[in-house]
Amino acid sequence: MNTFTYTAWVNPDTSGEGGVGRICDKTSGSKVLSWLSTNRLRCLVARMTTNANAESNDNEMVLDVWQFVAGQFNDVAGFPKLFRGSIAAEVAEMTYAAQTLGSGTISSDSAGNFVLGNNSGGTATWDGALADFRLYDVILSLSELKAIQRGWLVRPEALRLWQMLYGVVSPEPDWSGNANNGTLTGTIQVDGPPGRVVVPIWHGPRSVQRVPPAPSVGHPTMRRWGGVPGMVYTGRRTW
Repeated sequence: MNTFTYTAWVNPDTSGEGGVGRICDKTSGSKVLSWLSTNRLRCLVARMTTNANAESNDNEMVLDVWQFVAGQFNDVAGFPKLFRGSIAAEVAEMTYAAQTLGSGTISSDSAGNFVLGNNSGGTATWDGALADFRLYDVILSLSELKAIQRGWLVRPEALRLWQMLYGVVSPEPDWSGNANNGTLTGTIQVDGPPGRVVVPIWHGPRSVQRVPPAPSVGHPTMRRWGGVPGMVYTGRRTW
């Protein structure tokens, strides 16, 4: 998949293993959304000559705080892009310390696994919590990213993977309807949403389904994924 949008809620304790903790990783570095040690967000796509890469300015990301992040790439339209929002602020495009288009053929990764919270080698562990990860095979608009930040489902026909990241039962179910369920490895369940109501709206035969309310706070229940060595997707490998 050479056109994509990744979105997630993240709450990092540190920059992760080796200062490069992965939010997601395809084929151990082919397509990456990650944290860097200087509190940058990074989106990288491996190309045969020079990698496509976007990095935010230092300290635009914050430790121990829930943040909504997105990474995008389109091999026709150009540069990778990064977006960030918070519980209090709407998502917006970040400013860049580096942004390169790269050159050469995009590396083939169709046979590799897609991993959340690590790379497939287990050497880039995310240190913190993750929630509500989504993978689209299109470039979403800023207004669509704002809708996802609020918890709504957009563009269901382009949603390839939707992991709420309960982190309890393996395989972890894929809410996109594509059955790209994930195998859990060493996850820890932590109760509580990242500060906003999650109301997934399904289209089609299932009509409308809502997440059951949490008795203690009166908000929809969501589990966030903490202390994650990794979730590995071994089903459809064409992303």
